[in-house]
Amino acid sequence: MSCRLVSVAFGSVCALLGAVASCANVSPELQRQIRTSTFEVVMKKPAADPATYEKPLPLELLPYVERTDAYRSVGTAFALGNNTYVTAAHVFIAGVDSQYGSPALRDAGGKIHPIANILKFSASEDFVVFSLADDLNITPLQVNRAPRLDDPVSAVGDALGDGIVIRDGLFTSETPEEQDGRWKWIRFSAAASPGNSGGPLLDAQGRIIALVIAKSVNENLNYALPMARVLDAPDGKAAFDQRSLVRVPFAQASKTYSFKDGFALPLSWEKFVRSYQAVVQHHANVARTELLAAYASSMFPRGPGTENILYDADTSDRGPALVNQHDDGNWAIDTPQFRETDLAGDGKIEVATVAGAVLLKLHRSNQAADDSFYGDSRAFMDLALKALNLRRSVGSDQVRVVSLGPAMTDTMTTDTYGRRWQLRVWPMPFMDMYVVAQLLPTPDGYVGLIAYASSSLLWGAKADLALLANQITTDYLGTLPQWRAFLARPALLPASLHDVALDARPDWKLHTHRFEMEVPPGLLKLDSGGEMLLSMNFGLDGPKVVWDTNGVWWYRDAQEKVWLGLWRKPRPPATARQQSRTEFDDLQARRSPYDGIPVQASSDAVDVSLSLQAPGTRAGMASSGVMYGLDFRLDGHPSPAQAAEERQAALRAVHVLERGVGSDIEAATPAMPPDLEAALTRLRDGLKQCDELGADLRGRLCTDDFNQYVVPLYRKVFESSIGSEAMHDLNTQTPDMMKTIVTYRMAAASAIRNRDLWQSFLARNHLPADTHHDPGVLGKEAALHALLEKGGPPTSEWTEKSQALAAAYVAERQHLAFRFLVNPPAIDYRPRQSACPAQHAADPVVSGPGISREVPRLTGAASTADYYPEEMRRQGMEGSVILSLKVDASGCVTEKGVRASSGPQELDEAALRWVETATFSPALEDGNPVAKIAPLKVTFYLR
Repeated sequence: MSCRLVSVAFGSVCALLGAVASCANVSPELQRQIRTSTFEVVMKKPAADPATYEKPLPLELLPYVERTDAYRSVGTAFALGNNTYVTAAHVFIAGVDSQYGSPALRDAGGKIHPIANILKFSASEDFVVFSLADDLNITPLQVNRAPRLDDPVSAVGDALGDGIVIRDGLFTSETPEEQDGRWKWIRFSAAASPGNSGGPLLDAQGRIIALVIAKSVNENLNYALPMARVLDAPDGKAAFDQRSLVRVPFAQASKTYSFKDGFALPLSWEKFVRSYQAVVQHHANVARTELLAAYASSMFPRGPGTENILYDADTSDRGPALVNQHDDGNWAIDTPQFRETDLAGDGKIEVATVAGAVLLKLHRSNQAADDSFYGDSRAFMDLALKALNLRRSVGSDQVRVVSLGPAMTDTMTTDTYGRRWQLRVWPMPFMDMYVVAQLLPTPDGYVGLIAYASSSLLWGAKADLALLANQITTDYLGTLPQWRAFLARPALLPASLHDVALDARPDWKLHTHRFEMEVPPGLLKLDSGGEMLLSMNFGLDGPKVVWDTNGVWWYRDAQEKVWLGLWRKPRPPATARQQSRTEFDDLQARRSPYDGIPVQASSDAVDVSLSLQAPGTRAGMASSGVMYGLDFRLDGHPSPAQAAEERQAALRAVHVLERGVGSDIEAATPAMPPDLEAALTRLRDGLKQCDELGADLRGRLCTDDFNQYVVPLYRKVFESSIGSEAMHDLNTQTPDMMKTIVTYRMAAASAIRNRDLWQSFLARNHLPADTHHDPGVLGKEAALHALLEKGGPPTSEWTEKSQALAAAYVAERQHLAFRFLVNPPAIDYRPRQSACPAQHAADPVVSGPGISREVPRLTGAASTADYYPEEMRRQGMEGSVILSLKVDASGCVTEKGVRASSGPQELDEAALRWVETATFSPALEDGNPVAKIAPLKVTFYLR
């Protein structure tokens, strides 16, 4: 049972405990002591609310007391001696830097008593002893230092904020404290609710035995600190003796941090708060520093996977994204799944959750470029709230917040990579929290991190966002007017953009410390609707990791259908993944797709991609440590000659400024003239169907062999100036080379397709999946692989060995299929789908009594070539299907099924369709036609 001290008098503690105890009556004086020595801990509700809501708050949904009480009840306290009171430390800590102000006590009559000084404090034992500004001259309850197990107890406290109540139970057990077992908690079964913290636990005589601390999560056995721990604690000291696990949300690293600390008391509440925050913040900073130092070798930018970020950035991903450590320990750039909210005027906000914060991208409406936007914290948050969906709970309703007003603070911070962030804080008094935003200005708006912090941990949220900001990467996108305005705001620019300049006359031109690039109007005509994307990435500047320009992309308009782009690729080390190293080698060797050859991207667009070298330290030399890629897309239907001219214009528009990255190497030779390039383009276009056959066993397409073995021959003739006669000879020889490439690739495709049929063949014929190829097939596979490993251009021998291997695969399947003539599997027969064809002339051999024939004899059918699936024929797929036929006495196939599959279902189905065109002389018994079941082999082969 329970009893409210604020409104109910009671005659004895025995009456409170009911049948649990048997004891003498308690005097009225003790009753008054219990009632007058226990208090609510309250904090005054904020008088002002800066938020604006989508509708008036339905305060009528709140309970009467909650909507009329000017204070919020947060716990319980009780008298311990002359102007000496005690409560749980965590009750007071809730008031540290609270927007509700400092905690105070409220007595049974509703009077508020401010706190004077903090006298004792223990963070680990969770108690605080304090005095009040006005001495109430209260006689405290007596203390029992030695309570006994199984004795009745009563928990007194402001349960659920509804006033002081008392509830009964038993002293059930003692439990050592979790960290080092320095004392034992009293466990008790009396009910405890939110608000009981800090209240007294009484024995049956009304004596204080413990301070109620915490409620059990899963059971009604709650915790209290023995009063002896409070009374015996040294005076004049605030003590910390704690241990915690320290982590950062974007890494796998963790570390246990322990500390002992303290400061002298007594202190006023305001001075106590400053001292408390100083200790807590100091150790939080030390813990974080120790964690990062302990894992420095595995943290970005040193940990595993870092090379993939520094050398293999995806130039198509514009961010924002998070450098995050995966479960396997590798670092990667993760682009989260954003939720998009449209704004009026083609603006939008994208939000996603990353590492415990909200990652936000704000695209301004109407391509606006005014200065006032970046200085208006209210305007920013009003837009952000459209996507954040922040709501205030009022009873059973959730009312959306549409404005938080101007930020309480608005300062600038700089991250590890020299990026300038606007750090803004908005109060939310109704939740005793703050909204913290770390915002990176961009030409078209903001990239930002947003977190929600309780009032006492605002400093921690700022520190976490500052650390998280170092892990964010993003590209910068904006219209050309937005870029001009953005670059004119040096206070907002990252260090890597301080030397960037954008000129509009005579043509659009971008200058960075790494490169300069103009936009030829004949290649890409830009106006105020044009866009520029500056690609950014982490990279090395000597031994230092920096965040710097990685390239630029120009777009004709927001649809981004036509573009001109330049991107940077540093040489990956030998330890980087092969894909990154291969891409660099292809760039340096100008291999496809970086050979400048136009590629049809769609019916009305052509893509061109080529590579550029950075200059070396000496004239005529190039850098071995960095390459650039130059890409552009042309719309319409440019001729090869036009595409070559545009390519030359694009090359002339780029000037790589950085030099001497890595050792010097000889500069590459200039590009071939347009007419020669056009000739090569026509030859390459003739290989498109060949490329559709797919890659061979080396993983190469027809155009790969063309680019590696044919194009260099043309380049050699051009560069050595051998003359027109040599070019004529080369043009004469080229068709033979092309024919060899195509013939080999068709044979290779047939071999690969027939190889890939093996598992399908085994499955469809109910053979074990681990059935191996026979030695003859394995020998032909080994012979072909050995030949291909020698390298060089395709030859007729490559074709012969590929054809031999394909034939071996077909023969092997046919051989295995014949096994089913002896032991046929269960057959799924299908009924005939068409009328029986007209019979051919009777079999002249069959006549008279006594003549028998075990199986029907095929007398006519359509050509299997008419039923050969075109895709199977094109891919060189051959095979034999063994059918099982039910032939009636007239020679008509009434039912058919697959007895042994060819492997591909397409050939099996073709055989089943073909057999309906066939006619048979039926089987005979003593000269009489009879129905029989018979096998029939149907073969599809290339002529």
